[in-house]
Amino acid sequence: MLSTSTIVGMRSSLIAPKQASDPASRPTPTPTPTPTSPPPSPPAGQPLSEDIATLPNLLTISRLALTPYIGYLVCTSQFAPACAYLFLAGLSDLADGWLARRTGRYTVFGSIADPAADKALMTTMVVSLAWCGMMPLWLATLILGRDVALVASAFVIRYRTLAPPKTLKRYFNPKLPSATVTPTAISKYNTFLQLLLVGLLTILPVVFPSANPASNQQQQQQQQQQQQQQQQQQQQQQQGDDAQPASTASSPTLQSWKPAVDTAVNGFMIVVAATTVWSGLGYLGGGGSAKVLSQKVAQNIKKASGGAAGSRGPKL
Repeated sequence: MLSTSTIVGMRSSLIAPKQASDPASRPTPTPTPTPTSPPPSPPAGQPLSEDIATLPNLLTISRLALTPYIGYLVCTSQFAPACAYLFLAGLSDLADGWLARRTGRYTVFGSIADPAADKALMTTMVVSLAWCGMMPLWLATLILGRDVALVASAFVIRYRTLAPPKTLKRYFNPKLPSATVTPTAISKYNTFLQLLLVGLLTILPVVFPSANPASNQQQQQQQQQQQQQQQQQQQQQQQGDDAQPASTASSPTLQSWKPAVDTAVNGFMIVVAATTVWSGLGYLGGGGSAKVLSQKVAQNIKKASGGAAGSRGPKL
């Protein structure tokens, strides 16, 4: 007879293969986690770009493109159309700022291009008016000297705040902002006063034709042509007689106001010169006129690398 231990051993040997063949009894292996790659992040040294094709920026660019033609009109003593185009340029300056505030589409390119367009218009008008003798040479030199100093400081700020690698392609790329330019209060007042002075000096030859020697020569030529035409045709002579009394009647009234207007304009030039020096010293002395964007760019890069895959990228 078999012993009890032998019977128990035989039962255990018969049950063991069944447990091994049963798939439910097998230990489930723990799944190994698949490595997930982090979302791609921009290089650490390269700032994010922005969209510059906005309506306020287009208005700024159009004002910049119109500036040379306005200067040509002033240099050729066509002051009436120059006043009209100068008025349109002022409206575009107001419109782009209003649209930027209304739509909230502020760009670093706009913060730089808008004052640059204003300075380009101001420089062109100052040179043109000084060329025609409408603006004193000392005032034109002061305004242009301040602008040259500001442009030189802007190039220095751009080089210092641009993240490496500092190449010419990245330096002149408007889609890679490095600093924002914030004008001071005195600079805003000075810009307004300069625009007002330029407008007055442009419209002055229209109201007082004798204020510009070039316009007097043109009027003399026109009068000679009219006299020749009057001798040839009687109808044109009658029209010339009708037009002459109006001009001769209004001329003494306007000429009586000219000394007072000249005194007011000369005093206004002194005010513009003082504010020009003040604003130039404020810009060159710092005063928070430029704000570096390197810290903001670094924060945006960290957010872009650590954020979710479906989240929107940061925008400067």
